[in-house]
Amino acid sequence: MSARLSEYRPAIRGFFARRVGSASEAEDLTQEVFVRILNRNGDGAIDNLEGYLFQAAANLLRERGRQASVRQAAQVVEISPDLLSGDEAHTPERILLGKDALRAAMQALYELPERTRAVFMLNRFEEMKGPEIARHLGISVSAVEKHMMRALGHLRQRAK
Repeated sequence: MSARLSEYRPAIRGFFARRVGSASEAEDLTQEVFVRILNRNGDGAIDNLEGYLFQAAANLLRERGRQASVRQAAQVVEISPDLLSGDEAHTPERILLGKDALRAAMQALYELPERTRAVFMLNRFEEMKGPEIARHLGISVSAVEKHMMRALGHLRQRAK
């Protein structure tokens, strides 16, 4: 099958190039599609290889878009190094404010549905990636991304 796959490389690369605007990124995505096809589960032959390839390419773009939106939503709070330096970094007032902020964040986490909280905690505290979380919890990667967006949205809302 790999010989037949190489016939479609220029078409798939063109598909990505028109959508991502970077030749190197288009090449990386093309490679990812071929790796997924070659590593797919299922021993059966693919009836419509061209259709299958382009559907896999479209799915990869959708997945990439969801991941980008999760990453964008993940930029909830950024602590500036300036806040952690200086003489007043460990004043009693700052320690109290920090404890209050932590308490509020934990309360907001426990307001989330159990599955959403589990996804968030596995990602942020256990540093697990989406596919790993999906396997661990027996859900789809798409569901992991939706739970993360829900958790981050809730935390952002409560931080206001």
